[in-house]
Amino acid sequence: FQRAFNEMYEMKAKSIFVKELSKGIKVADSEARRYYKEHKSEFVVSERVKAVVFLSRTEERAKKIKKELEKKSWKDVARESGMFNLKPKIYYKDKNDPIGTLLFMTKSKLITAQISKSTFAVIKVLERIPEKRITYADAAKYVKLRLLREKRKEKLKEEIEKLRRHYGVRVL
Repeated sequence: FQRAFNEMYEMKAKSIFVKELSKGIKVADSEARRYYKEHKSEFVVSERVKAVVFLSRTEERAKKIKKELEKKSWKDVARESGMFNLKPKIYYKDKNDPIGTLLFMTKSKLITAQISKSTFAVIKVLERIPEKRITYADAAKYVKLRLLREKRKEKLKEEIEKLRRHYGVRVL
């Protein structure tokens, strides 16, 4: 109990210390704009694909699902197939995601693929979303928070160094 109490007390003390250090830290709009301009390449949402994936254990069932998807909406096919929890998902170009990789290899709207020895996938592409640059107006809040966090971290580092010198603390 004593150890837990001391840890809680220490965490509260650190929190108060950081809060006190943060009082004088401000981020000017001009500073945030400059950061945005210098790091513009980071403010891009890459191309993505919204799709629904129907999984099947047999190739025959996958072929049947594909035929149904050619005639009906994916929601109707899901309901008729008993896949009530099926939802669309956003996929990015990711070499660790076989579905995402497959979606970016073709422009087809309906894809059938064997994922493993006993798993087949029928993928219905709902929407292809092009790459988009995030404007400063949309990124301003994030940029200011990021700069504030960096300034706080730097000030905390400086204050800890001052305290170490003042009290003669050496890290071995």
